[in-house]
Amino acid sequence: YNWNLKEVVNFSKKENDQNVIIFRHPVIGKDGDLIFNTQNSKLIKLDKKGKILQVNEELKFHHSINLDKNGNVYACIADDNGNEGYAILDKNLKIIELHYLEDIYREHGLLPRIYSTNSNDPTHLNDVEPILLGNSYNKVPNLVLLSLRSTSSVILYNQEKRKIVTIFDGLVSQQHDIDVINPDPLKISIFDNNIQRDKK
Repeated sequence: YNWNLKEVVNFSKKENDQNVIIFRHPVIGKDGDLIFNTQNSKLIKLDKKGKILQVNEELKFHHSINLDKNGNVYACIADDNGNEGYAILDKNLKIIELHYLEDIYREHGLLPRIYSTNSNDPTHLNDVEPILLGNSYNKVPNLVLLSLRSTSSVILYNQEKRKIVTIFDGLVSQQHDIDVINPDPLKISIFDNNIQRDKK
């Protein structure tokens, strides 16, 4: 299937002084809608004919986008101060919930894990993956997996209780994408960006 991108290209050209327009990490909704973020950090939703349905520019959206079974959107975000986290948005791209990594780590007494480095990119959140455990959800799934590239960590997070369940460290180096193969018992795959410190 092909989406007509003429309208969104023209929309993006108005705010872009570059000759290249980039649409990143598209996901397809149940009705053939297309949701993606742009190089200007907007979140855009098109219908299957290419008409722009919604644009959200409240935050800086980046990296992977995922959907839960209700069509809610999970997107990595950053605020104007560079604080990273993720947003849950409804199908009209209205924000339902915000979760910031600094708040999560502070609540657990773990801030030194991300701020004991001189890196200007101490977390680099690049994926938030909802875990769908059956049919018991009202609004959003309880559990998500978060991928922090800079610390090579994958966090299993209970967003309802706002608690870290566990942190997987060192499984891979500077990973990017997490996918759930089986929710219970939890089995995941991780795209490791093919980063190798020691070729041996």
